[in-house]
Amino acid sequence: MKILCKTVSLILLILNTLRLGALGVAEWQFSGASRLPAPDEVAGIPAAASGDASRLALREGVQFRNRDAADDCGAYLRIADQPSLTGHDNGKNGLASLNLAVRFRPETIRHAVLLRKTDPGTDFGYQLFLTGEGKVALRIRNRDGKTVNVVSRNRVRPGEWNMADATADSARTLYNLQVRLNGVVTRASGAFTPLSDTSGALTVGGLERGPGKSGQYFDGAIASAAVSDVTRALDEPGAVDPAPADMTGTHLPGIERMEFVYQEPPTPECHAATVADLGNGELLAAWFGGTCEGHLDVGIWTARYSGGRWSRPVETVQRLYRDGVYYQLWNPLLFRHSSGKLFLFYKYGRPFEHWDCAYLASDDGGRTWSAPHYPGGRLHGPSKNKPVELEDGTIYCPAGGDKMEYTPDLGKTWKVVRFDNPEKFRGVIQPALLRHGNGVLQALYRTMGEKHLAENWSHDNGRSWSALKMISLPSNNSGFDAVELKDGRFLLVYNHAETPDGRWGGKRTPLNVAVSSDGKEWKPALILEDGPGEYSYPSVIQAEDGKIHVIYTWNRVRIKHVVLDPAALER
Repeated sequence: MKILCKTVSLILLILNTLRLGALGVAEWQFSGASRLPAPDEVAGIPAAASGDASRLALREGVQFRNRDAADDCGAYLRIADQPSLTGHDNGKNGLASLNLAVRFRPETIRHAVLLRKTDPGTDFGYQLFLTGEGKVALRIRNRDGKTVNVVSRNRVRPGEWNMADATADSARTLYNLQVRLNGVVTRASGAFTPLSDTSGALTVGGLERGPGKSGQYFDGAIASAAVSDVTRALDEPGAVDPAPADMTGTHLPGIERMEFVYQEPPTPECHAATVADLGNGELLAAWFGGTCEGHLDVGIWTARYSGGRWSRPVETVQRLYRDGVYYQLWNPLLFRHSSGKLFLFYKYGRPFEHWDCAYLASDDGGRTWSAPHYPGGRLHGPSKNKPVELEDGTIYCPAGGDKMEYTPDLGKTWKVVRFDNPEKFRGVIQPALLRHGNGVLQALYRTMGEKHLAENWSHDNGRSWSALKMISLPSNNSGFDAVELKDGRFLLVYNHAETPDGRWGGKRTPLNVAVSSDGKEWKPALILEDGPGEYSYPSVIQAEDGKIHVIYTWNRVRIKHVVLDPAALER
């Protein structure tokens, strides 16, 4: 194949306009025709290409030999005669929806354009491209300079044919962007205006920066490319990343069951799971999910475990609009009181320094919920881990920072207890509470920027607390949880990883289980996860039947559930 450099790009097309307006498909329009290069100039390209109003088919595939191509010296295809979508309406109304699709076989993984139509210099327009990590991304840039993106969570298969299509719908506000790579769907939310036409040429396999300027060349073959205003269903769940369908019956000592709460993610990301025992073998799990942590589309999702199976997740708390403002939602926390009342606490607001607490209550195990309660007064409630119930029924919440919070009357009134941090340990947050009996409470704390976890103790049922001090367990600046067991021991689920010097946090793998007879000396019991990735923010309870249930974030795309037998854990 000859590499055509500088001012010469590969000129495509003998295409006739087919009017498909009656079918609702926007047209590619061409004013004239151009001859293709001779067949020996581009390996694999036939003497003619065929096209219709929305698709260009390159029989046998066009081979782009760009492995060593430098900027301004590579091969790509250019639609020479200013194609446009009639749906653009010359910028009067704009194209409200858009679909791009490419079938391709990459030989080299590199940042490269698959299909692009943008203005040179401003990048206004749209493009589907391959990232340097081997993922596929859709990018749209409005005339006001704002850019929205969605990137596939899975990667292409080098040396094999891949199919990617991307959809954008400006008429929607939530999950209005979607990329589907080899059947795996990734969705996101982003604000963009209807697309008016661009002055740039449509290019396949590379971009144009101006006369004689080009780059981001694709290395491999492209068999077809399509642009239309007929979008795929954005609500269609599609396939998901490959994952073990059934992990029951693992041979690790102490583990009775491992499973995902769901196989098909209802949102692009999920995090901060919590679990409560409802009795009679039933559990309820909750987590937050949306485009990503901190996004305004994040909601609180729940699923019920009954009869050995998890129900389909439902969005129990949708994004919060209050007093004319949308708020982010964070860190749900489930807690069942001895009275039978179930609480679903959650946070709303900007990042944690400005969180406020809200909660729902249920008298039927979470099948129906009350209206949201907003205690006010800058209460955090339980910041990540479950409260404990004191002997008199008081709900005592591990708020973190420099305080605890409690309610003696099931949420009607609240009180705050503060404590000292004389050593000024950094980022002491998200405590886990352990009851030792006789009014003795222990709190273990996540730390930010420190090498170890922290703790303090109360000997009067939480009315006062000792000063904070460090313990021997490492801190990676991530959430953990702990529970007291019916046999008198204590169990901790955490990442046994330190925070490197100068870093905000450490790796969120491995995920470990440790046990202790006194809450002071901890012995390793199990490693739940030790592969690359993120396995974090566990929640742990012991159910009425004595089984231990652990639930945690699995790579931010699923929630995982593990059942442990405490009798099999080393004493």
